[in-house]
Amino acid sequence: MGRKACLKKTLTYPVETETITYKRKKAKGIRQAIFSQFTPEIVHHEVQGEDCTCPDCHGQLKEIGSAVQRQELVFIPAQLKRIDHVQHAYKCQACSQKNLSDKIIKAPVPKAPLAHSLGSASIIAHTIHQKFNLKVPNYRQEEDWHKLGLPISRSDWADLSSEERLHKRQTELAPLMDEFFDWCREQSVLPGSKLGTALEYSLKYETTIQTVLSDGDLVLSNNMAERAMKTLVMGRKNWLFSQSFEGAKSTTIILSLLKTAKRHELDTEKYMTYLLDNLPNEETLAKKVVLEAYLPWAERIQNKCK
Repeated sequence: MGRKACLKKTLTYPVETETITYKRKKAKGIRQAIFSQFTPEIVHHEVQGEDCTCPDCHGQLKEIGSAVQRQELVFIPAQLKRIDHVQHAYKCQACSQKNLSDKIIKAPVPKAPLAHSLGSASIIAHTIHQKFNLKVPNYRQEEDWHKLGLPISRSDWADLSSEERLHKRQTELAPLMDEFFDWCREQSVLPGSKLGTALEYSLKYETTIQTVLSDGDLVLSNNMAERAMKTLVMGRKNWLFSQSFEGAKSTTIILSLLKTAKRHELDTEKYMTYLLDNLPNEETLAKKVVLEAYLPWAERIQNKCK
């Protein structure tokens, strides 16, 4: 055994320890501080009717007290409210009795931010907040307004109207398209070349592409379809680092539920709330028939979650 090996075997080293002397203040009452911001709405859970009898002697049960079993915060989805501004007019009776010209006074009415528009200041401000602060694209804002009962089109705030767009397409885009496809037909290229493949592809879909000339609401790209298929990729920053395999699995299940619910014209947020409210109260989730009642196409779900 060498000298170094012998020293390693025989020598011992003192272990240094450090004692933490400071005290850390423990946060108290955080939960209660949060709840204290909100006015409580009391929901009573009582035993009534035939259930209010003793299971042993069948005598009448008498209430002896109550206790708060749990506290929760409930999210109230956004909603639209109609407000009619009624202007009242007043006439001076004294002037009228003296045969003077009628003095009519009308109550002042605040001016709208946009004349003859459905949009109030709050709707315009919310649209600005969604677009510039939250970076919500126009097509998603359009979907949200439709859910709230306002059939607003993104062209109402971001682009030409459907009629204006159709007019420009027929007067400006149509000649350019005709010129392009005529040029494609005039080219002499090898069929197997990359340019030949591109020209063949363009001419193959000439009729399909030109349908945009007959409808101002149609778009030239299939971006919306691609977005629907690429939800996982588009939201990758939200779930880029799943902490476990189970976390990644949960993500795919949630996305599958949301996309299927949307495909069946459900309000996805209302659907998720319904699932979370009712599934925990089922006696078992192991039976297929129980879960089938909660699928997006089930009759009960269709009636409650649209």
